[in-house]
Amino acid sequence: MIDDSGPAIVDDGHRRWTKQNKAVPSLPPSPPPILRGSRRGTFLFFFLFFLLLLLSLLKIATAMSSPDMVIARKGRLRQRYDNEYRLVAGCVPYRVKKDEDNPCSLAGDDPEQVEVLMISTPNRTDMVFPKGGWEDDEDVYEAASREAMEEAGVKGILDRTTLGHWVFKSKSSQNSSSPRGACKGYIFAMEVTEELESWPEQATHGRRWVSPGEAYQLCRYEWMREALTALLERLSMIEPAASSQELTDQSSMYMMLQATSDSAVALC
Repeated sequence: MIDDSGPAIVDDGHRRWTKQNKAVPSLPPSPPPILRGSRRGTFLFFFLFFLLLLLSLLKIATAMSSPDMVIARKGRLRQRYDNEYRLVAGCVPYRVKKDEDNPCSLAGDDPEQVEVLMISTPNRTDMVFPKGGWEDDEDVYEAASREAMEEAGVKGILDRTTLGHWVFKSKSSQNSSSPRGACKGYIFAMEVTEELESWPEQATHGRRWVSPGEAYQLCRYEWMREALTALLERLSMIEPAASSQELTDQSSMYMMLQATSDSAVALC
């Protein structure tokens, strides 16, 4: 026999009631399957997003801790000066291709065995050698090596005997007798031993290995040809005939200064 003495439950489709008009608590309806899938997709999206963000930060931290990943120095807060002259250091990077048949051969035996590295700048067809400001926390050799790494992405053995000493003056101060706006540059020879796959100023400076004869044609300024000649003489090489022709550049940012006894004068 069924006992129906207790309150009966009536379900009107919206709420559940007893015959005494008392609501019976009930669990909220479960979301549709589509909504449940949407929530899972949102969670998965944010999880993957934060995972990729974490991996990117780790990659950046690892790259910055690498000795090859160096940020190029900007500005002149630490720039060295000699009175009013801004001091500049640079180098002519070169390499000697070894003769497999004669590994003991010297560079002077064959000019074609020597190549020099030049760098390009935006919107120009001619090329330059790496150089830049000499700062107060480094000696001149460190400055020249740093500029080679930052602008050309190379490291090597720097010959501490300078190829020459040049004085440059900006076009804006060409009519002034004051050294203000001028710089003194010290250029060295560097035998390249390592080429980096990426370097700080790669976006603005491409690099290219060229023969000495081609380098004479590509040099933007006359001081570069003089430095190249000094390098070839040091390597006991015959100077290419192409060095006799001077390229003119009406848009040059520097003009000639009167020569002094201890320095060459050139364009920069």
